[in-house]
Amino acid sequence: MEKDELLKRVLMMQRLQGMEMVPVSAEDPYASMEKDQLISMIHFLVKREEERAQENQELKDMVRELRETRNSLMKSVNLLSKQLADSSNEKAALLQKIDDLMSMISVNNKVRFGSKSQKGTKKKAAPVQDREKDKDDFDGTNGATMTSNSQADVTPAEETESTEQTQKSFEYRKGMKYQTMFADNRIVHESDRNLLPEGATYIRSEYKSSYDQVSYIVQHDYEIIIYKDKNGDMQKGYFPKSEEPSVIDQFPGTHASSSLLANLVFNKYHMNTPIYREMDRLFNNNMTVCRNTVYNWFVKGSDHLKKVLPILKEKLLAKGAVVNCDETWCRVKVAGKYGKKYIWCMVNKEAKVAVYFYDNGSRGRQVLRDFLGNTEIDALQSDGFNVYMFIDKELVDVDHICCFAHARAKFQYALEQGKDEDARFFITNIGRLYDLEEQYRLRHLSPKEIQQERQGKLTSGIIHRIRQRLDKLLADGIGMKGNLMQKALNYINSFWDQLVLYLKDGRYCIDNSLAERSLRTLTVERKNSLTFGSHAGVEISVIYHTFIQTCKMCGISTLEYFKQFFKAIMQGRTDYENMLPMTIGIKKQ
Repeated sequence: MEKDELLKRVLMMQRLQGMEMVPVSAEDPYASMEKDQLISMIHFLVKREEERAQENQELKDMVRELRETRNSLMKSVNLLSKQLADSSNEKAALLQKIDDLMSMISVNNKVRFGSKSQKGTKKKAAPVQDREKDKDDFDGTNGATMTSNSQADVTPAEETESTEQTQKSFEYRKGMKYQTMFADNRIVHESDRNLLPEGATYIRSEYKSSYDQVSYIVQHDYEIIIYKDKNGDMQKGYFPKSEEPSVIDQFPGTHASSSLLANLVFNKYHMNTPIYREMDRLFNNNMTVCRNTVYNWFVKGSDHLKKVLPILKEKLLAKGAVVNCDETWCRVKVAGKYGKKYIWCMVNKEAKVAVYFYDNGSRGRQVLRDFLGNTEIDALQSDGFNVYMFIDKELVDVDHICCFAHARAKFQYALEQGKDEDARFFITNIGRLYDLEEQYRLRHLSPKEIQQERQGKLTSGIIHRIRQRLDKLLADGIGMKGNLMQKALNYINSFWDQLVLYLKDGRYCIDNSLAERSLRTLTVERKNSLTFGSHAGVEISVIYHTFIQTCKMCGISTLEYFKQFFKAIMQGRTDYENMLPMTIGIKKQ
Protein backbone atom coordinates (compact mmCIF):
# COMPACT_ATOMS: atom_id res chain seq x y z
CA MET A 1 0.00 0.00 0.00
CA GLU A 2 1.35 3.49 -0.85
CA LYS A 3 2.16 6.06 1.79
CA ASP A 4 -0.41 8.61 0.59
CA GLU A 5 -3.21 6.11 0.77
CA LEU A 6 -2.19 5.00 4.21
CA LEU A 7 -2.01 8.62 5.46
CA LYS A 8 -5.46 9.33 4.07
CA ARG A 9 -7.02 6.39 5.89
CA VAL A 10 -5.36 7.34 9.18
CA LEU A 11 -6.73 10.90 9.01
CA MET A 12 -10.24 9.59 8.21
CA MET A 13 -10.14 7.28 11.20
CA GLN A 14 -9.08 10.10 13.52
CA ARG A 15 -11.93 12.27 12.26
CA LEU A 16 -14.50 9.57 12.91
CA GLN A 17 -13.19 9.03 16.41
CA GLY A 18 -13.53 12.76 17.08
CA MET A 19 -17.15 12.78 15.91
CA GLU A 20 -17.95 9.95 18.26
CA MET A 21 -16.60 11.88 21.22
CA VAL A 22 -18.84 14.92 20.51
CA PRO A 23 -22.21 14.60 22.34
CA VAL A 24 -25.45 14.55 20.31
CA SER A 25 -27.53 17.69 20.51
CA ALA A 26 -30.80 17.29 22.44
CA GLU A 27 -32.56 20.08 20.61
CA ASP A 28 -35.93 19.43 18.92
CA PRO A 29 -35.54 19.85 15.13
CA TYR A 30 -39.12 21.11 14.93
CA ALA A 31 -38.78 23.67 17.80
CA SER A 32 -38.01 26.51 15.48
CA MET A 33 -41.10 25.74 13.32
CA GLU A 34 -44.29 27.72 13.70
CA LYS A 35 -47.66 26.20 14.56
CA ASP A 36 -49.10 26.45 11.05
CA GLN A 37 -45.99 24.90 9.67
CA LEU A 38 -46.23 22.06 12.20
CA ILE A 39 -49.90 21.48 11.35
CA SER A 40 -49.06 21.43 7.64
CA MET A 41 -46.19 19.10 8.44
CA ILE A 42 -48.46 16.78 10.38
CA HIS A 43 -51.10 16.77 7.59
CA PHE A 44 -48.38 16.03 5.11
CA LEU A 45 -47.05 13.15 7.17
CA VAL A 46 -50.56 11.75 7.77
CA LYS A 47 -51.40 12.01 4.13
CA ARG A 48 -48.14 10.36 3.21
CA GLU A 49 -48.87 7.46 5.61
CA GLU A 50 -52.36 7.07 4.19
CA GLU A 51 -50.92 7.00 0.71
CA ARG A 52 -48.36 4.44 1.81
CA ALA A 53 -51.12 2.40 3.50
CA GLN A 54 -53.20 2.56 0.34
CA GLU A 55 -50.22 1.56 -1.75
CA ASN A 56 -49.56 -1.33 0.64
CA GLN A 57 -53.21 -2.42 0.39
CA GLU A 58 -53.06 -2.24 -3.40
CA LEU A 59 -49.88 -4.25 -3.30
CA LYS A 60 -51.58 -6.81 -1.05
CA ASP A 61 -54.59 -6.95 -3.38
CA MET A 62 -52.28 -7.34 -6.34
CA VAL A 63 -50.36 -10.10 -4.54
CA ARG A 64 -53.64 -11.85 -3.69
CA GLU A 65 -54.81 -11.60 -7.30
CA LEU A 66 -51.46 -12.88 -8.48
CA ARG A 67 -51.72 -15.81 -6.09
CA GLU A 68 -55.26 -16.56 -7.25
CA THR A 69 -54.11 -16.32 -10.86
CA ARG A 70 -51.18 -18.58 -10.03
CA ASN A 71 -53.48 -21.14 -8.38
CA SER A 72 -55.85 -21.00 -11.33
CA LEU A 73 -52.96 -21.45 -13.71
CA MET A 74 -51.66 -24.38 -11.66
CA LYS A 75 -55.08 -26.00 -11.79
CA SER A 76 -55.19 -25.45 -15.54
CA VAL A 77 -51.69 -26.89 -15.88
CA ASN A 78 -52.66 -29.93 -13.80
CA LEU A 79 -55.82 -30.42 -15.86
CA LEU A 80 -53.88 -30.09 -19.09
CA SER A 81 -51.26 -32.50 -17.81
CA LYS A 82 -53.96 -35.02 -16.95
CA GLN A 83 -55.62 -34.52 -20.34
CA LEU A 84 -52.24 -34.93 -22.00
CA ALA A 85 -51.60 -38.12 -20.05
CA ASP A 86 -55.07 -39.40 -20.98
CA SER A 87 -54.44 -38.46 -24.61
CA SER A 88 -51.12 -40.28 -24.51
CA ASN A 89 -52.82 -43.37 -23.10
CA GLU A 90 -55.57 -43.14 -25.71
CA LYS A 91 -52.96 -42.68 -28.41
CA ALA A 92 -51.05 -45.73 -27.15
CA ALA A 93 -54.29 -47.73 -27.06
CA LEU A 94 -55.22 -46.59 -30.56
CA LEU A 95 -51.76 -47.46 -31.85
CA GLN A 96 -52.08 -50.88 -30.21
CA LYS A 97 -55.47 -51.35 -31.86
CA ILE A 98 -54.02 -50.28 -35.19
CA ASP A 99 -51.18 -52.79 -34.77
CA ASP A 100 -53.67 -55.51 -33.85
CA LEU A 101 -55.90 -54.66 -36.83
CA MET A 102 -52.91 -54.62 -39.18
CA SER A 103 -51.87 -57.99 -37.80
CA MET A 104 -55.39 -59.33 -38.35
CA ILE A 105 -55.44 -57.94 -41.89
CA SER A 106 -52.08 -59.53 -42.59
CA VAL A 107 -53.26 -62.86 -41.22
CA ASN A 108 -56.50 -62.69 -43.23
CA ASN A 109 -54.62 -61.77 -46.38
CA LYS A 110 -52.27 -64.69 -45.84
CA VAL A 111 -55.18 -67.07 -45.31
CA ARG A 112 -57.03 -65.69 -48.32
CA PHE A 113 -54.23 -65.11 -50.82
CA GLY A 114 -51.11 -66.75 -49.40
CA SER A 115 -49.92 -70.27 -48.82
CA LYS A 116 -52.16 -72.39 -46.57
CA SER A 117 -49.19 -74.33 -45.20
CA GLN A 118 -48.40 -73.65 -41.54
CA LYS A 119 -45.47 -76.03 -41.19
CA GLY A 120 -42.94 -73.25 -40.94
CA THR A 121 -40.32 -75.33 -42.75
CA LYS A 122 -39.90 -73.24 -45.85
CA LYS A 123 -36.77 -74.00 -47.78
CA LYS A 124 -34.67 -71.13 -49.00
CA ALA A 125 -34.94 -70.54 -52.70
CA ALA A 126 -31.86 -71.22 -54.76
CA PRO A 127 -29.96 -68.05 -55.65
CA VAL A 128 -30.68 -66.67 -59.08
CA GLN A 129 -27.72 -67.36 -61.31
CA ASP A 130 -26.34 -64.62 -63.52
CA ARG A 131 -25.86 -66.03 -67.01
CA GLU A 132 -23.93 -63.04 -68.20
CA LYS A 133 -21.46 -63.43 -65.32
CA ASP A 134 -21.12 -67.12 -66.16
CA LYS A 135 -20.30 -66.21 -69.73
CA ASP A 136 -17.70 -63.70 -68.60
CA ASP A 137 -16.10 -66.20 -66.21
CA PHE A 138 -16.00 -68.99 -68.77
CA ASP A 139 -12.67 -69.03 -70.59
CA GLY A 140 -13.00 -72.30 -72.50
CA THR A 141 -10.89 -74.44 -70.14
CA ASN A 142 -12.15 -77.56 -68.39
CA GLY A 143 -11.97 -75.92 -64.96
CA ALA A 144 -14.08 -72.91 -65.93
CA THR A 145 -17.42 -74.68 -66.23
CA MET A 146 -20.65 -72.71 -66.34
CA THR A 147 -22.64 -72.90 -63.10
CA SER A 148 -25.95 -72.54 -64.88
CA ASN A 149 -25.50 -75.93 -66.50
CA SER A 150 -23.13 -77.88 -64.28
CA GLN A 151 -24.21 -76.59 -60.84
CA ALA A 152 -20.63 -75.97 -59.78
CA ASP A 153 -21.69 -74.67 -56.37
CA VAL A 154 -23.00 -78.09 -55.31
CA THR A 155 -20.64 -79.91 -52.99
CA PRO A 156 -19.89 -83.63 -53.47
CA ALA A 157 -21.73 -84.44 -50.23
CA GLU A 158 -24.82 -82.57 -51.41
CA GLU A 159 -24.64 -84.27 -54.80
CA THR A 160 -24.42 -87.70 -53.14
CA GLU A 161 -27.34 -86.88 -50.85
CA SER A 162 -29.41 -85.67 -53.81
CA THR A 163 -28.65 -88.89 -55.71
CA GLU A 164 -29.62 -91.03 -52.73
CA GLN A 165 -32.90 -89.15 -52.34
CA THR A 166 -33.69 -89.61 -56.03
CA GLN A 167 -32.98 -93.31 -55.85
CA LYS A 168 -35.05 -93.60 -52.67
CA SER A 169 -38.00 -91.78 -54.21
CA PHE A 170 -38.28 -94.38 -56.99
CA GLU A 171 -37.97 -97.48 -54.81
CA TYR A 172 -41.74 -98.00 -54.84
CA ARG A 173 -41.60 -98.54 -58.62
CA LYS A 174 -39.50 -101.70 -58.36
CA GLY A 175 -41.30 -104.65 -59.87
CA MET A 176 -43.97 -102.43 -61.45
CA LYS A 177 -44.66 -101.76 -65.10
CA TYR A 178 -44.64 -98.13 -66.11
CA GLN A 179 -48.22 -97.96 -67.36
CA THR A 180 -50.39 -95.43 -65.59
CA MET A 181 -53.24 -95.20 -68.12
CA PHE A 182 -55.87 -97.91 -68.30
CA ALA A 183 -59.64 -98.19 -68.58
CA ASP A 184 -62.00 -100.93 -67.39
CA ASN A 185 -63.94 -100.95 -70.65
CA ARG A 186 -61.63 -102.20 -73.36
CA ILE A 187 -62.40 -102.74 -77.03
CA VAL A 188 -59.82 -104.59 -79.15
CA HIS A 189 -59.67 -103.74 -82.85
CA GLU A 190 -58.02 -106.67 -84.67
CA SER A 191 -56.00 -106.32 -87.84
CA ASP A 192 -56.50 -108.41 -90.96
CA ARG A 193 -53.23 -110.21 -91.61
CA ASN A 194 -54.37 -111.05 -95.11
CA LEU A 195 -53.89 -107.37 -95.96
CA LEU A 196 -50.12 -107.58 -95.37
CA PRO A 197 -48.04 -106.63 -98.41
CA GLU A 198 -47.20 -109.49 -100.77
CA GLY A 199 -44.12 -111.37 -99.63
CA ALA A 200 -44.26 -109.96 -96.04
CA THR A 201 -43.55 -112.29 -93.09
CA TYR A 202 -45.57 -111.90 -89.86
CA ILE A 203 -43.36 -111.59 -86.76
CA ARG A 204 -45.53 -110.46 -83.83
CA SER A 205 -48.34 -108.09 -82.86
CA GLU A 206 -48.48 -105.11 -80.55
CA TYR A 207 -51.33 -102.82 -79.56
CA LYS A 208 -51.47 -99.05 -79.72
CA SER A 209 -53.84 -97.60 -77.12
CA SER A 210 -56.17 -94.68 -77.68
CA TYR A 211 -58.72 -93.47 -75.16
CA ASP A 212 -62.19 -92.27 -76.09
CA GLN A 213 -64.97 -90.87 -73.95
CA VAL A 214 -68.55 -91.68 -74.85
CA SER A 215 -70.91 -89.22 -73.19
CA TYR A 216 -74.57 -89.20 -74.15
CA ILE A 217 -77.95 -89.79 -72.55
CA VAL A 218 -80.26 -92.48 -73.87
CA GLN A 219 -84.00 -92.51 -73.35
CA HIS A 220 -85.27 -96.05 -72.70
CA ASP A 221 -88.96 -96.56 -73.43
CA TYR A 222 -90.25 -99.73 -71.79
CA GLU A 223 -93.48 -101.02 -73.27
CA ILE A 224 -96.08 -101.37 -70.53
CA ILE A 225 -99.02 -103.57 -71.49
CA ILE A 226 -102.43 -102.75 -70.09
CA TYR A 227 -104.64 -105.76 -69.99
CA LYS A 228 -107.62 -107.39 -68.33
CA ASP A 229 -107.04 -110.45 -66.26
CA LYS A 230 -109.36 -113.43 -66.20
CA ASN A 231 -111.36 -111.78 -63.44
CA GLY A 232 -111.95 -108.74 -65.60
CA ASP A 233 -109.69 -106.41 -63.58
CA MET A 234 -107.48 -103.86 -65.35
CA GLN A 235 -103.76 -104.57 -64.90
CA LYS A 236 -100.42 -103.20 -66.09
CA GLY A 237 -97.30 -105.21 -66.70
CA TYR A 238 -93.90 -105.29 -68.30
CA PHE A 239 -93.28 -108.45 -70.30
CA PRO A 240 -89.86 -108.13 -71.95
CA LYS A 241 -88.64 -110.16 -74.84
CA SER A 242 -85.73 -112.48 -74.31
CA GLU A 243 -83.17 -109.99 -75.60
CA GLU A 244 -84.60 -107.05 -73.62
CA PRO A 245 -83.76 -106.04 -69.98
CA SER A 246 -85.61 -108.18 -67.45
CA VAL A 247 -86.47 -105.23 -65.18
CA ILE A 248 -87.16 -101.55 -65.71
CA ASP A 249 -84.06 -99.57 -64.71
CA GLN A 250 -85.82 -96.63 -63.04
CA PHE A 251 -85.06 -95.36 -59.57
CA PRO A 252 -88.24 -95.22 -57.46
CA GLY A 253 -90.03 -91.89 -57.64
CA THR A 254 -87.95 -90.56 -60.56
CA HIS A 255 -87.51 -90.91 -64.31
CA ALA A 256 -83.77 -91.49 -63.90
CA SER A 257 -81.98 -94.78 -64.13
CA SER A 258 -79.74 -95.77 -61.23
CA SER A 259 -76.71 -94.96 -63.39
CA LEU A 260 -77.95 -91.48 -64.41
CA LEU A 261 -78.89 -90.57 -60.84
CA ALA A 262 -75.48 -91.77 -59.63
CA ASN A 263 -73.73 -89.62 -62.23
CA LEU A 264 -75.81 -86.56 -61.36
CA VAL A 265 -75.08 -87.00 -57.64
CA PHE A 266 -71.39 -87.59 -58.35
CA ASN A 267 -71.09 -84.41 -60.44
CA LYS A 268 -73.06 -82.25 -58.02
CA TYR A 269 -71.64 -83.35 -54.67
CA HIS A 270 -68.35 -85.10 -55.41
CA MET A 271 -67.12 -82.84 -58.22
CA ASN A 272 -68.95 -79.86 -56.65
CA THR A 273 -70.47 -78.77 -59.95
CA PRO A 274 -73.12 -76.05 -59.46
CA ILE A 275 -76.54 -77.12 -60.60
CA TYR A 276 -76.70 -74.53 -63.39
CA ARG A 277 -73.52 -76.01 -64.92
CA GLU A 278 -74.99 -79.49 -64.63
CA MET A 279 -78.07 -78.29 -66.46
CA ASP A 280 -75.74 -76.93 -69.16
CA ARG A 281 -74.10 -80.33 -69.48
CA LEU A 282 -77.45 -82.08 -69.80
CA PHE A 283 -78.56 -79.56 -72.43
CA ASN A 284 -75.38 -80.14 -74.45
CA ASN A 285 -76.09 -83.87 -74.24
CA ASN A 286 -79.45 -83.18 -75.90
CA MET A 287 -81.56 -83.74 -72.80
CA THR A 288 -84.22 -81.29 -71.64
CA VAL A 289 -85.12 -81.40 -67.97
CA CYS A 290 -86.26 -78.91 -65.33
CA ARG A 291 -83.85 -77.92 -62.57
CA ASN A 292 -86.45 -78.59 -59.87
CA THR A 293 -86.93 -82.07 -61.29
CA VAL A 294 -83.24 -82.82 -60.82
CA TYR A 295 -83.43 -81.47 -57.27
CA ASN A 296 -86.36 -83.79 -56.58
CA TRP A 297 -84.27 -86.70 -57.84
CA PHE A 298 -81.53 -85.74 -55.36
CA VAL A 299 -84.14 -85.73 -52.59
CA LYS A 300 -85.36 -89.22 -53.54
CA GLY A 301 -81.82 -90.60 -53.51
CA SER A 302 -80.98 -88.99 -50.16
CA ASP A 303 -84.16 -90.39 -48.58
CA HIS A 304 -82.85 -93.92 -49.11
CA LEU A 305 -79.28 -93.09 -48.09
CA LYS A 306 -80.66 -91.59 -44.87
CA LYS A 307 -81.79 -95.08 -43.83
CA VAL A 308 -78.17 -96.24 -43.86
CA LEU A 309 -76.94 -93.35 -41.67
CA PRO A 310 -77.81 -94.96 -38.28
CA ILE A 311 -75.57 -97.91 -39.13
CA LEU A 312 -72.71 -95.61 -40.14
CA LYS A 313 -73.17 -93.58 -36.96
CA GLU A 314 -73.05 -96.76 -34.90
CA LYS A 315 -69.70 -97.64 -36.49
CA LEU A 316 -68.45 -94.07 -36.02
CA LEU A 317 -69.25 -93.94 -32.30
CA ALA A 318 -68.48 -97.55 -31.44
CA LYS A 319 -67.31 -98.34 -27.93
CA GLY A 320 -63.66 -97.36 -27.46
CA ALA A 321 -63.54 -95.29 -30.67
CA VAL A 322 -61.22 -92.33 -31.27
CA VAL A 323 -63.11 -89.58 -33.09
CA ASN A 324 -62.02 -86.30 -34.71
CA CYS A 325 -64.55 -83.46 -34.88
CA ASP A 326 -64.73 -80.07 -36.58
CA GLU A 327 -67.27 -77.70 -38.10
CA THR A 328 -67.47 -75.26 -41.00
CA TRP A 329 -69.86 -72.50 -42.02
CA CYS A 330 -72.22 -72.08 -44.96
CA ARG A 331 -74.77 -69.55 -46.18
CA VAL A 332 -78.40 -70.66 -45.89
CA LYS A 333 -81.55 -68.82 -46.88
CA VAL A 334 -83.99 -68.68 -43.96
CA ALA A 335 -87.11 -66.47 -43.89
CA GLY A 336 -86.00 -64.67 -47.03
CA LYS A 337 -82.52 -63.80 -45.72
CA TYR A 338 -79.15 -65.50 -45.99
CA GLY A 339 -77.39 -66.22 -42.72
CA LYS A 340 -74.29 -68.04 -41.55
CA LYS A 341 -74.98 -71.59 -40.41
CA TYR A 342 -72.71 -74.47 -39.43
CA ILE A 343 -72.17 -78.05 -40.59
CA TRP A 344 -70.41 -80.55 -38.30
CA CYS A 345 -68.16 -83.44 -39.21
CA MET A 346 -66.98 -86.45 -37.20
CA VAL A 347 -64.37 -88.89 -38.45
CA ASN A 348 -63.31 -92.30 -37.15
CA LYS A 349 -60.01 -93.14 -38.83
CA GLU A 350 -59.88 -96.71 -37.56
CA ALA A 351 -63.41 -97.56 -38.74
CA LYS A 352 -62.95 -95.52 -41.96
CA VAL A 353 -66.19 -93.64 -41.41
CA ALA A 354 -67.01 -89.95 -41.73
CA VAL A 355 -70.42 -88.56 -40.78
CA TYR A 356 -71.64 -85.00 -41.34
CA PHE A 357 -74.59 -83.61 -39.41
CA TYR A 358 -76.59 -80.38 -39.36
CA ASP A 359 -79.01 -79.09 -36.73
CA ASN A 360 -80.62 -76.05 -38.37
CA GLY A 361 -77.18 -74.47 -38.57
CA SER A 362 -76.57 -74.30 -34.83
CA ARG A 363 -73.02 -74.20 -33.52
CA GLY A 364 -74.09 -74.63 -29.91
CA ARG A 365 -72.98 -77.19 -27.39
CA GLN A 366 -76.34 -78.95 -27.44
CA VAL A 367 -75.76 -80.14 -31.02
CA LEU A 368 -72.61 -82.00 -30.02
CA ARG A 369 -74.21 -83.30 -26.83
CA ASP A 370 -77.23 -84.69 -28.70
CA PHE A 371 -75.09 -86.32 -31.38
CA LEU A 372 -72.79 -88.06 -28.89
CA GLY A 373 -75.66 -89.10 -26.63
CA ASN A 374 -74.66 -91.99 -24.36
CA THR A 375 -71.82 -93.25 -26.50
CA GLU A 376 -68.73 -94.75 -24.90
CA ILE A 377 -65.95 -93.45 -27.09
CA ASP A 378 -62.42 -93.22 -25.70
CA ALA A 379 -61.37 -89.88 -27.12
CA LEU A 380 -62.55 -86.91 -29.16
CA GLN A 381 -60.14 -84.51 -30.83
CA SER A 382 -61.01 -80.91 -31.71
CA ASP A 383 -59.50 -77.49 -32.34
CA GLY A 384 -60.34 -76.26 -28.81
CA PHE A 385 -63.49 -74.29 -29.68
CA ASN A 386 -65.44 -73.55 -26.50
CA VAL A 387 -68.39 -75.85 -27.34
CA TYR A 388 -66.03 -78.80 -26.94
CA MET A 389 -65.17 -77.79 -23.39
CA PHE A 390 -68.23 -79.57 -22.01
CA ILE A 391 -66.37 -82.78 -22.82
CA ASP A 392 -63.90 -81.91 -20.07
CA LYS A 393 -66.68 -80.94 -17.66
CA GLU A 394 -69.41 -83.49 -18.32
CA LEU A 395 -67.97 -86.43 -20.30
CA VAL A 396 -65.23 -87.09 -17.78
CA ASP A 397 -64.47 -90.55 -19.19
CA VAL A 398 -63.67 -89.15 -22.64
CA ASP A 399 -60.17 -87.90 -23.45
CA HIS A 400 -60.39 -84.47 -25.08
CA ILE A 401 -57.39 -83.88 -27.35
CA CYS A 402 -56.57 -80.52 -28.90
CA CYS A 403 -54.69 -79.69 -32.09
CA PHE A 404 -50.98 -78.91 -32.27
CA ALA A 405 -51.47 -77.65 -35.83
CA HIS A 406 -53.61 -74.78 -34.51
CA ALA A 407 -50.96 -73.92 -31.93
CA ARG A 408 -48.23 -73.97 -34.56
CA ALA A 409 -50.32 -71.81 -36.91
CA LYS A 410 -50.75 -69.14 -34.24
CA PHE A 411 -46.99 -68.98 -33.67
CA GLN A 412 -46.47 -68.89 -37.43
CA TYR A 413 -48.72 -65.82 -37.64
CA ALA A 414 -46.84 -64.23 -34.73
CA LEU A 415 -43.56 -64.75 -36.61
CA GLU A 416 -44.68 -63.76 -40.09
CA GLN A 417 -47.12 -60.97 -39.26
CA GLY A 418 -46.03 -59.87 -35.78
CA LYS A 419 -42.27 -60.22 -36.52
CA ASP A 420 -41.78 -61.87 -33.12
CA GLU A 421 -38.65 -64.01 -33.16
CA ASP A 422 -39.61 -65.83 -29.95
CA ALA A 423 -42.25 -67.65 -31.98
CA ARG A 424 -39.54 -69.39 -34.01
CA PHE A 425 -38.57 -71.54 -31.00
CA PHE A 426 -42.09 -72.97 -30.72
CA ILE A 427 -42.42 -73.50 -34.49
CA THR A 428 -39.12 -75.36 -34.60
CA ASN A 429 -39.85 -77.64 -31.64
CA ILE A 430 -43.42 -78.40 -32.70
CA GLY A 431 -41.95 -79.20 -36.12
CA ARG A 432 -39.67 -81.74 -34.41
CA LEU A 433 -42.70 -83.42 -32.90
CA TYR A 434 -44.21 -83.66 -36.38
CA ASP A 435 -40.94 -85.11 -37.74
CA LEU A 436 -41.16 -87.86 -35.15
CA GLU A 437 -44.77 -88.59 -36.13
CA GLU A 438 -43.71 -88.86 -39.77
CA GLN A 439 -41.00 -91.35 -38.82
CA TYR A 440 -43.56 -93.49 -37.01
CA ARG A 441 -45.73 -93.50 -40.11
CA LEU A 442 -42.90 -94.42 -42.46
CA ARG A 443 -41.81 -97.22 -40.13
CA HIS A 444 -45.40 -98.56 -40.08
CA LEU A 445 -45.43 -98.77 -36.30
CA SER A 446 -48.43 -100.19 -34.47
CA PRO A 447 -50.38 -97.98 -32.02
CA LYS A 448 -48.67 -99.74 -29.11
CA GLU A 449 -45.20 -99.09 -30.56
CA ILE A 450 -46.12 -95.45 -31.29
CA GLN A 451 -47.22 -95.05 -27.67
CA GLN A 452 -43.86 -96.36 -26.44
CA GLU A 453 -41.95 -94.02 -28.78
CA ARG A 454 -44.00 -91.00 -27.74
CA GLN A 455 -43.36 -91.64 -24.08
CA GLY A 456 -39.61 -91.93 -24.63
CA LYS A 457 -36.92 -89.42 -23.71
CA LEU A 458 -36.77 -87.75 -27.12
CA THR A 459 -40.41 -86.65 -27.22
CA SER A 460 -40.58 -85.83 -23.51
CA GLY A 461 -37.46 -83.68 -23.84
CA ILE A 462 -39.02 -81.59 -26.61
CA ILE A 463 -42.26 -81.21 -24.63
CA HIS A 464 -40.29 -80.16 -21.53
CA ARG A 465 -38.35 -77.47 -23.46
CA ILE A 466 -41.58 -76.05 -24.92
CA ARG A 467 -43.14 -75.87 -21.45
CA GLN A 468 -40.08 -74.16 -19.96
CA ARG A 469 -39.98 -71.47 -22.65
CA LEU A 470 -43.75 -70.98 -22.35
CA ASP A 471 -43.54 -70.42 -18.58
CA LYS A 472 -40.66 -67.97 -19.01
CA LEU A 473 -42.48 -65.86 -21.60
CA LEU A 474 -45.69 -65.84 -19.60
CA ALA A 475 -43.77 -64.70 -16.51
CA ASP A 476 -41.81 -61.78 -17.96
CA GLY A 477 -43.50 -61.08 -21.31
CA ILE A 478 -40.20 -60.89 -23.22
CA GLY A 479 -40.54 -60.27 -26.93
CA MET A 480 -44.33 -59.91 -27.20
CA LYS A 481 -45.30 -57.51 -30.00
CA GLY A 482 -48.97 -56.89 -30.56
CA ASN A 483 -51.55 -59.50 -29.66
CA LEU A 484 -50.58 -62.35 -32.03
CA MET A 485 -47.84 -63.70 -29.78
CA GLN A 486 -50.04 -63.24 -26.73
CA LYS A 487 -52.84 -65.21 -28.39
CA ALA A 488 -50.45 -68.00 -29.32
CA LEU A 489 -49.07 -68.21 -25.78
CA ASN A 490 -52.53 -68.09 -24.23
CA TYR A 491 -53.80 -70.84 -26.56
CA ILE A 492 -50.98 -73.28 -25.86
CA ASN A 493 -51.11 -72.50 -22.13
CA SER A 494 -54.90 -72.86 -21.84
CA PHE A 495 -54.99 -76.16 -23.73
CA TRP A 496 -51.66 -77.57 -22.59
CA ASP A 497 -53.13 -80.69 -20.97
CA GLN A 498 -55.29 -81.39 -24.04
CA LEU A 499 -52.40 -80.77 -26.44
CA VAL A 500 -49.98 -83.22 -24.82
CA LEU A 501 -52.71 -85.82 -24.23
CA TYR A 502 -51.92 -87.39 -27.61
CA LEU A 503 -48.86 -88.95 -25.94
CA LYS A 504 -51.17 -91.18 -23.90
CA ASP A 505 -52.26 -93.51 -26.72
CA GLY A 506 -50.74 -94.47 -30.06
CA ARG A 507 -54.17 -94.22 -31.71
CA TYR A 508 -54.43 -90.53 -30.89
CA CYS A 509 -53.33 -87.91 -33.46
CA ILE A 510 -51.04 -84.94 -32.88
CA ASP A 511 -53.52 -82.66 -34.63
CA ASN A 512 -57.08 -82.49 -35.93
CA SER A 513 -56.14 -82.42 -39.61
CA LEU A 514 -58.18 -85.57 -40.31
CA ALA A 515 -61.47 -83.77 -39.62
CA GLU A 516 -60.31 -80.55 -41.28
CA ARG A 517 -59.39 -82.38 -44.49
CA SER A 518 -62.79 -84.04 -44.48
CA LEU A 519 -64.44 -80.60 -44.49
CA ARG A 520 -62.63 -79.44 -47.61
CA THR A 521 -65.24 -80.91 -49.94
CA LEU A 522 -67.87 -78.78 -48.21
CA THR A 523 -65.74 -75.65 -48.46
CA VAL A 524 -65.24 -76.29 -52.19
CA GLU A 525 -69.00 -76.69 -52.61
CA ARG A 526 -69.48 -73.43 -50.68
CA LYS A 527 -67.12 -71.60 -53.05
CA ASN A 528 -68.74 -73.04 -56.18
CA SER A 529 -72.43 -72.96 -55.24
CA LEU A 530 -72.16 -70.06 -52.77
CA THR A 531 -75.44 -70.61 -50.88
CA PHE A 532 -78.13 -73.12 -49.91
CA GLY A 533 -81.77 -72.28 -50.50
CA SER A 534 -83.07 -73.91 -47.32
CA HIS A 535 -82.23 -76.14 -44.35
CA ALA A 536 -83.49 -79.09 -46.40
CA GLY A 537 -80.88 -78.38 -49.09
CA VAL A 538 -78.12 -78.52 -46.49
CA GLU A 539 -79.46 -81.79 -45.08
CA ILE A 540 -79.33 -83.38 -48.55
CA SER A 541 -75.77 -82.17 -49.09
CA VAL A 542 -74.74 -83.46 -45.66
CA ILE A 543 -76.10 -86.95 -46.43
CA TYR A 544 -74.32 -87.24 -49.78
CA HIS A 545 -71.03 -85.89 -48.44
CA THR A 546 -71.16 -88.44 -45.61
CA PHE A 547 -71.05 -91.31 -48.11
CA ILE A 548 -68.60 -89.55 -50.43
CA GLN A 549 -66.05 -89.05 -47.66
CA THR A 550 -66.59 -92.56 -46.29
CA CYS A 551 -65.95 -93.98 -49.78
CA LYS A 552 -62.73 -91.97 -49.96
CA MET A 553 -61.59 -93.32 -46.61
CA CYS A 554 -62.42 -96.88 -47.70
CA GLY A 555 -60.52 -96.37 -50.96
CA ILE A 556 -63.41 -97.21 -53.25
CA SER A 557 -65.00 -95.38 -56.17
CA THR A 558 -67.72 -92.98 -55.09
CA LEU A 559 -69.44 -93.17 -58.46
CA GLU A 560 -69.43 -96.96 -58.44
CA TYR A 561 -70.87 -97.03 -54.93
CA PHE A 562 -73.77 -94.74 -55.84
CA LYS A 563 -74.47 -96.86 -58.93
CA GLN A 564 -74.59 -100.07 -56.94
CA PHE A 565 -76.55 -98.57 -54.06
CA PHE A 566 -79.24 -97.00 -56.27
CA LYS A 567 -79.44 -100.22 -58.28
CA ALA A 568 -79.91 -102.22 -55.07
CA ILE A 569 -82.69 -99.86 -53.95
CA MET A 570 -84.30 -100.18 -57.39
CA GLN A 571 -84.23 -103.97 -56.95
CA GLY A 572 -86.05 -103.64 -53.63
CA ARG A 573 -83.21 -104.47 -51.21
CA THR A 574 -83.54 -103.32 -47.60
CA ASP A 575 -80.56 -105.07 -45.98
CA TYR A 576 -78.88 -101.75 -45.27
CA GLU A 577 -76.07 -103.26 -43.19
CA ASN A 578 -74.87 -104.90 -46.42
CA MET A 579 -75.18 -101.69 -48.42
CA LEU A 580 -72.47 -99.65 -46.69
CA PRO A 581 -69.46 -98.50 -48.73
CA MET A 582 -67.31 -101.14 -46.97
CA THR A 583 -69.86 -103.96 -47.26
CA ILE A 584 -71.54 -103.47 -50.63
CA GLY A 585 -68.80 -105.45 -52.39
CA ILE A 586 -66.75 -102.87 -54.31
CA LYS A 587 -63.05 -103.62 -54.72
CA LYS A 588 -60.58 -101.04 -53.46
CA GLN A 589 -58.87 -98.93 -56.07
